[in-house]
Amino acid sequence: MAAPSDQQSYRSSWATIAGQMEDALYSRHAVRVVWGMTACATIAYLMGGLPEAAEGLLLAAAIVVHATGWLLRELLATSVSSTSGLVAVAAAGAVLTVSMGPALATLSPGEPIVTGSFTEAGQAVELTNDAAGASRLLVHGAIAADAGKSRVHFTLEAGEQRVRGELDRTMVRTRVGRRGRTRVPHDHDTVFLEGQLPPNAHQIRVTRLDGPLLGPLELRVFRQQLGFWHWTLLVLGVAAFVAALQIRRSFDVRATFAACGALTFGLLVYRWTTPAAAVGAEVGAFLVAGVVAAGVTAAVTRLGNALRGSARA
Repeated sequence: MAAPSDQQSYRSSWATIAGQMEDALYSRHAVRVVWGMTACATIAYLMGGLPEAAEGLLLAAAIVVHATGWLLRELLATSVSSTSGLVAVAAAGAVLTVSMGPALATLSPGEPIVTGSFTEAGQAVELTNDAAGASRLLVHGAIAADAGKSRVHFTLEAGEQRVRGELDRTMVRTRVGRRGRTRVPHDHDTVFLEGQLPPNAHQIRVTRLDGPLLGPLELRVFRQQLGFWHWTLLVLGVAAFVAALQIRRSFDVRATFAACGALTFGLLVYRWTTPAAAVGAEVGAFLVAGVVAAGVTAAVTRLGNALRGSARA
């Protein structure tokens, strides 16, 4: 165990680094630069100069990096030894990795290992010899303009494995002018599905294709490293680690809120977004993540107070 003088020295050193981080990340100049870059990227996106997936990645990175920086600053400010400082860096690195990993896997999945399209049930696309294993299937289909509120149901089979999915259009009421209202269509025409391609499968066949589809049903298959439940376990593990640090060190609870929000946000991005529809879903994910993080932070704070109260007793 470090001597009191050593602890004071370490605390001073880490606090200095935390202060420098605050100046670098949260100064007025830094905030202006971040807001300026965000505004330029948003304008480019709205004018069609920036792809949906790229804007989604930039938005996700801005949220996650800000939350991670906040957490790291608070952890370094409460570090009293070289070990606790390294733990702070490890915790922040874990939050950054586990929050951005799902977003990268979804919005930048790489090159597809299989591509194809279907116009009717019974058609198939050939699989390559190395296609077996865990995969994510990106399915896209345009819904007919005159279909109104509708759904397109499809079933894909590869060997004994079967994956079902659907595309849909909902009608949303929106305001027009001061008093007018109208119904506008909202298409969910692209979806990510998880599947396991068996080694003995040679084709992906569509066995069901129902609904007002305009054109072919397009399929792209990507190699999957970690599935949704893998990411969920990682998120829970890192969140528990941050909660334990919060209880032990009693740093600013808002940093715990930011970290848990970033972790939840990354998981929702994996679940809700696609490369073709990212920004709108990320706004919803950001709001839901804030609600979840608030609940988790309140529970952690209450648990920490109870434990400290019992320890004093």
